[in-house]
Amino acid sequence: MIDEIRIAIVYDNYLTISGLENDWGFAAFIEGEKIKMLFDTGGNGELLLRNMTKMKIDPKRIEKVFLSHFHGDHTGGLKSILRENPNLEAFVPKSFSKDLKQGYRYREIREFCEIMPGFYSTGEMGRAVIEQTLIINTSKGLLIITGCAHPGIVEIVKRARERLKRPIHLVLGGFHLFSSDEQKIRMIATELKKMDVEKVAPCHCSGDNARRIFKEIFGDDYYEIGVGWSVEVR
Repeated sequence: MIDEIRIAIVYDNYLTISGLENDWGFAAFIEGEKIKMLFDTGGNGELLLRNMTKMKIDPKRIEKVFLSHFHGDHTGGLKSILRENPNLEAFVPKSFSKDLKQGYRYREIREFCEIMPGFYSTGEMGRAVIEQTLIINTSKGLLIITGCAHPGIVEIVKRARERLKRPIHLVLGGFHLFSSDEQKIRMIATELKKMDVEKVAPCHCSGDNARRIFKEIFGDDYYEIGVGWSVEVR
């Protein structure tokens, strides 16, 4: 179990701090006592590195990269990160093409597993777009970070809760609801509330309507996030 973890959004189409840059895509920097990890790499590596520099995050200190799925707005910055730090290791879905697994050390993930102490992958989920999601087992409950939640945010949360049997403290990342109607979004937000998800932080592909509705339903337990936002869980 992880006692203290910090997450900072370094790439997103939403912006929370002026002076940084936003763009369609997602990446988050995760820092704990024994780990420095990048979750996804956004779409533009140079933009990603500029944001990291301004946020005083040294890419050379990154030890691991967790790639959620193959889309370019989540993997496009990988080459730039590898140029700065060629020795890191990536956790990638087994279904990644050979082209996406060239030039770096990686571990293929297919099933639900613990990738290192306190950190888990849901394993590959979905059909049209296969995706893995990161779960961090913290002292406050499970912290779930999604790339785009193509397999469905409710299904992802269900898998995390069923496998680890712990309450959900925070669900953060892309919820892939930008093209969904209000009725569907409300149904999903209500379902997560019924599943005792404590806090939510939708960004990237979640969409403005989803952010508005989640804020309405979760109230003070909703985080408005984007590039520059960070949170500590301890």
